[in-house]
Amino acid sequence: MQNISAAWLTTNYTCNCMCDWCYARKILGKNQNMNFDLARQIVKYLKTKGINTITLIGGEPTIYPNILKLIKYIKEQGLKIRIATNGKRFKDMAFAQQIFEAKVDGINISIKGFSEQEYLLNTHQVGLEDAITGYHNLKSLGIEPSISYVVTSNNSDRFDKFVVMLLKSKLDNLVIQFEKPSLKIDGTSKTMDIREMGAFTSYIFSTLEKNNFNYTIELSFPLCFIEKDVLQEMLKKGRVSTCCYVQKGTGIVFDVNGKVIPCNHFLGYPFEDAPLNLQNENAIEELMDSEIVKKFKNTVKRFPSSRCIRCDLWHICGGGCFTRWFYIDPKDYIDANV
Repeated sequence: MQNISAAWLTTNYTCNCMCDWCYARKILGKNQNMNFDLARQIVKYLKTKGINTITLIGGEPTIYPNILKLIKYIKEQGLKIRIATNGKRFKDMAFAQQIFEAKVDGINISIKGFSEQEYLLNTHQVGLEDAITGYHNLKSLGIEPSISYVVTSNNSDRFDKFVVMLLKSKLDNLVIQFEKPSLKIDGTSKTMDIREMGAFTSYIFSTLEKNNFNYTIELSFPLCFIEKDVLQEMLKKGRVSTCCYVQKGTGIVFDVNGKVIPCNHFLGYPFEDAPLNLQNENAIEELMDSEIVKKFKNTVKRFPSSRCIRCDLWHICGGGCFTRWFYIDPKDYIDANV
């Protein structure tokens, strides 16, 4: 089935945080859970299409009422299962033990701040200590979770404090991300300027190298904004991840109602108004061959600048997250970045 090998399943529109930068923040108040029978049907269908990995997202998947049953079913189908979570529920060792026994293949815990106060400021809930406890509970069971952290215009000046917290709390295996735009009703984006992202990436790289962390930096902006010598060293050390599944065409995302969306930053904007027809064995192929998806793919894969056409790193860079160009003109950035 084309190049699709992984799927993301939105288990719920419910969360025990309310992060300011969350792609789902506009709809979390719905407190909606994916119907378990629908979830099973999607998983069964995906298996017939050769999908080998399913990642559970939300909302917050660990508070999905059928989380353990769903994990068990996915594993029974012979598929890998990963969870993207804030990690707070793993403070309960009994729950962590159940997740371990369910043989989950990967867990990423998103840390929302360097202190309980900042965590509360960013998420409107307390939870840093719970997440740290959850991380170590999983580690004690033999699970190696990764830690993700989103750099924003509001917290970049406190990155040093975040690193101190990581060292003190013995957290490692990091994925550093930059805030990405989500479709907003007001048509604006308040993410960090991509020129600042480039400069700050150099600082992140030097800081994490100095402290001997195991990490990658997810670069969702054009690589030409990073100092060349720094970028080459980052690539040499394997510290860079780029080009998401949307640009590569390797993934598919289902919302809580079973509708296919372009990516999780398009929550509430499915390709079609109806859920994918799981009774039609060619439903995904037909959807991917539809005019709306073709138009979307052409938008995603186009060069944001003529300079990108000549760039030797285009196959790695991909022009960054395409959603950034919904709000800013590439000519004002890439073309001006001489």
